[in-house]
Amino acid sequence: MGIPGLATRLEPYALFCTFADLATLQYEAIIDGPALAYWAHSVAAQNQTRFPGYTDINTAAIRWLQHLESSGIKVSAILFDGALPPSKKEERASRLLQIVKRVTQLNVASGNTNCPIQQLGSVAFPFLAPALREALLSSEFAGATRVVPGEADDWCASQAQQNPHSIIFTSDTDLLLYEYSEHALVQFFKDVDEKGLKVYSPYKICQQLGLESLVQLAYATHKDRWQSLSESVHSARRYDAGSIPYTEFNKRYIDRVEAPAYLSADPRLHASLQKLDARVSEFVLQALSPGDSASQDPPLAIPVSLPLLIEDPFRASAWTQGQDIRLLAYSLLTRRRLVIQEHVRRAQGISVQELGIHPLDKVEIGVAALHRAVSTALEYRELPPIRYWTLIAVKLALASLKPPHISLLSRVVAGEFDSTWSFVHLQSCIQATLYSLRMLGQCIEVWLALVSTDHIAPEKKPSQELFDLINDLFRILTTLPPIAELFPVPGQQVPTFPEDANLVSTLKDIYAAAGITDELLFSEAKSKKQRKKEKRIPPHTIVRHICIPRSSLRGRNL
Repeated sequence: MGIPGLATRLEPYALFCTFADLATLQYEAIIDGPALAYWAHSVAAQNQTRFPGYTDINTAAIRWLQHLESSGIKVSAILFDGALPPSKKEERASRLLQIVKRVTQLNVASGNTNCPIQQLGSVAFPFLAPALREALLSSEFAGATRVVPGEADDWCASQAQQNPHSIIFTSDTDLLLYEYSEHALVQFFKDVDEKGLKVYSPYKICQQLGLESLVQLAYATHKDRWQSLSESVHSARRYDAGSIPYTEFNKRYIDRVEAPAYLSADPRLHASLQKLDARVSEFVLQALSPGDSASQDPPLAIPVSLPLLIEDPFRASAWTQGQDIRLLAYSLLTRRRLVIQEHVRRAQGISVQELGIHPLDKVEIGVAALHRAVSTALEYRELPPIRYWTLIAVKLALASLKPPHISLLSRVVAGEFDSTWSFVHLQSCIQATLYSLRMLGQCIEVWLALVSTDHIAPEKKPSQELFDLINDLFRILTTLPPIAELFPVPGQQVPTFPEDANLVSTLKDIYAAAGITDELLFSEAKSKKQRKKEKRIPPHTIVRHICIPRSSLRGRNL
């Protein structure tokens, strides 16, 4: 995000300094968390001889933070998005659509056989930012890590305004446009170098260009990005700062951000909100926000934009899985009659699916069923948590998923990537179920905080029996492993366990319990060599051999 072309125009005004220079002046670092996650991905991808996983990316980010502090620059804040402002949602939708189109092109180019996962780059990591935030909370940087009730860059600027000697690390040129002290600096992640710093001083650049604010230059660049710098500066000086278009453009950079009063009402609620992933936080903040009367018709709607999973674009969205679990999460926190609008991939585009909120009695039925499903799987209790929860997700997904061949499912559960789109899509279906459980766990923690402080709507107040049931379900869900362990990326090295020797047998038992008896699903699996050989045979050749008996070809001109 940012103003296209602005960073390039300002590059001649960058300053170079050493870590020691800033350490002497007691500078403190303010980190744009999502930008750090994406930069760390690029570092991990360059340094790895193998395809990196979330753990590799998190390690790269934490090592760099440690380098900052060992160089004398204290990391005072690492801020993560808690909600996207309405003005940015159209941009996000456009970006998601571009990703879907890119994945579709790769799928078509591959003939729907091999999935070129490495060509997807960071797109193959739908949980980059929440995975890093989770890792930071288990590191020495936990005290500096925060989820903000808005977009991280707005709060980075606000934090820098409170400390004159601040350096912001980001990838967003918008961070140049806020009002800072004369000492504030901005460093872009693309310019990060362990030997020194390439920084921008918004205050000094304004002095050099003869402008009151870099917003003037950004506005001129936004209006005509093909102008030269001198032409843009000339235009910037002539704009009417009181005009409505300029005022609207400038509004974001002069408005002060502040947390809604209801978020700081109780320490337990505040603590639960700090554990939320960005998309969950965005839903929760909308659900808790005091809104208009519920008497409106049609009912008010809360949009929920789910992470874009890597999947076969010609199959049903992986987010079809786990929808009943997510609906429980939505229903727990909504204070009035609402409709949830889930934004997910549909075919080769993005569409909205509306979900009606459950009343309390239906919530109780759903919670009881889910509690039974996750608490009665005693035969998995001795397995490593990764396997335990993946098998739970398989059981839950089979209720609505077309049963895959047992050999494919066993490879997905074990993380043995076979490079096919079938593998990628099935893995995304299971991960959608797992992430829905994660969303429910996070929403339950917020709900428990609301109930404990009597901030729950009267129609949502649970009986003691329901409270105890939800509380126990939450206890179970807290054993979900972190993203870096539970959500492998296709192609990364994954841990193996001795218990995997019985994996196929365990999956057959799950199929039997679900009433799945189709013998074709249990036929002998083809070897990896056989699967590769079949991929090299043109599909039309296979169809001809199958559909046209050799005897019927006699005497025909083909």
